[in-house]
Amino acid sequence: MPKVQLQTAMGEGFDTEIDATAGVTIIYGQSIKIVSWDSVRIIIEQATKLAQAKKLKPGMSEDAPPAGSLGDFVQTHKPGGLTPRHLSHLGPVLAHIGIIKRVSGKKPVWWELW
Repeated sequence: MPKVQLQTAMGEGFDTEIDATAGVTIIYGQSIKIVSWDSVRIIIEQATKLAQAKKLKPGMSEDAPPAGSLGDFVQTHKPGGLTPRHLSHLGPVLAHIGIIKRVSGKKPVWWELW
């Protein structure tokens, strides 16, 4: 699939490639992160557990995500080697492909689930 240009909720541009087999490739600056579909499934399952009224503050702070947030879960369990910071890119990708409804807001950022 061709590269798609997206933006984080804070307006940071990045590229992504979505592959039916491999998963999602996130390209920002000189960094590339491949997120497997299994890791996406783990993130969505946890997001669904944590969401209140279909909304979730993901907690994307690299150093200190809020306790009990999705970022805290990612920092503790590291699915697919992800960090809380990767959530700022993964959210818009998930919204782009329709897995979540949308990403909105700026500090705090919200993910709206279906």
